[in-house]
Amino acid sequence: MVSVSVPTQAGGRRSLCLAVPCDTGYLVLARIFATAAGRALGLDETGIEDLKIGVTEVCSGAIAGAPGGLPDPLRLEAWRSDGHVRLQLRSVGAIDLGRLGEEEVSRLDLLLALFADVRLESESSKGSVVGLSVSLPSG
Repeated sequence: MVSVSVPTQAGGRRSLCLAVPCDTGYLVLARIFATAAGRALGLDETGIEDLKIGVTEVCSGAIAGAPGGLPDPLRLEAWRSDGHVRLQLRSVGAIDLGRLGEEEVSRLDLLLALFADVRLESESSKGSVVGLSVSLPSG
């Protein structure tokens, strides 16, 4: 099941949200969400491309961290805050940010190269969270 919403958080923050099954077949939809959210929140094309790469990597990491699949969906949320577009992925399972196949670089290395702010949280009872931040263009 796929779900898209625009909830208002406590404190008045409006965010764009997408919930998709933990399945590689939904990566394209997650990338489309990243594009639409980036545009709606004011990113330029370079920021949107970075956001799409980030979403691809964190979603792929969540799928890799749950080899048998997960009963609950992956949840993406994007919002504006302090001159940035912030994106967060929540998964009830682990998010594998390790090596990309035979490559020397890891998903985490790639995220750290693209984003000045990468946040990783893991709570055994609540799952895992990865947060990314892209600066809004000046002017």
